This record gives sequence, C-alpha cells and structure tokens, in this order.
Amino acid sequence: MKIDSFLLHTVTYFLISNFSEPRPMAGKSVTPLANTRRSSEVSKSPSHKPGFIPVTKIEDQQAIRAIAFHPRGNFYALGSNSKMLRVCAFPNMGNLREEHVAYETSVVYKHAKHHKGSIYCCAWNPLGDLIATGSNDKTIKLTRFNEDTLSAEGQT
Repeated sequence: MKIDSFLLHTVTYFLISNFSEPRPMAGKSVTPLANTRRSSEVSKSPSHKPGFIPVTKIEDQQAIRAIAFHPRGNFYALGSNSKMLRVCAFPNMGNLREEHVAYETSVVYKHAKHHKGSIYCCAWNPLGDLIATGSNDKTIKLTRFNEDTLSAEGQT
C-alpha cells in the first residue's frame, strides 16, 4: 500500500508537534518520559501484552487517503480516491478487550462525489462543526456538519 508523501509528512508533523513534549492539563501533573517504565520492562510483566487491537474497519473500492478525528473524539472523517466524504462514529473504547474482533464502522454521514477528484486531506475546525477537504481537482470544500442531525448543512 503506497502512502501519499504529503499525508505522511502531515501526519509526521502533527505527531512531532503535538506529542514531542509533555503538556500539562489543567490540574494534572506530567510525568517526564525518563521516569516512566521502558517497553522492555513492561513486556516482562505477565499481565501486559503489547500489541495492536483493531477496533473497527471500513473499506472502499478505492484507496482511503485522508482521515481526521473530531475534536471531541466522537467522530472521524474519511476521504478517498472514490471522491466520497464519510463521517463515522468513533466507537466506545471503554469495554475493549484483547480478544475484540473488529467490526464494520458506523457511517453516520456519506456524500458520494463530494469532489470531482480524489480527496487527499480533511480536517475539522476546533468546534467540530466544519469539515475542510482538499482534492486533486484543485478545490477545497468546507462542509458544515451538524452532529445533532448527522447531516451536512451546506457546501461551498
């Protein structure tokens, strides 16, 4: 699977800029990384098995090129080569177990042919009511998303 270099650089920049230094939350203390247990120490613990647990899955006939998580974490937006914009419900992670089997995600909003070309990037605004998408059709579209009605209220 080939990953678009712009998307890779964008994700890398996001991870580096947002997670490279600990940021204290209101009323919370931050433990420096030097004081945390190393992965080699954790893996020796009999109760801990490191690994990746798939939670949900979604497929498209074309490559999925972009994903953006809603600021509150209850949705995520997907863009793909099929020109479709989808908004999916983010699952409850509270009851996740190691033996969990990934299931098809719940698509709460779908707009086929959102662009004339592939959707290469998408992002939510900080309030979570606006989705911006960029495409190789040389356009950027802004879509107002109403999370109460799970619908788009306009496109420009």
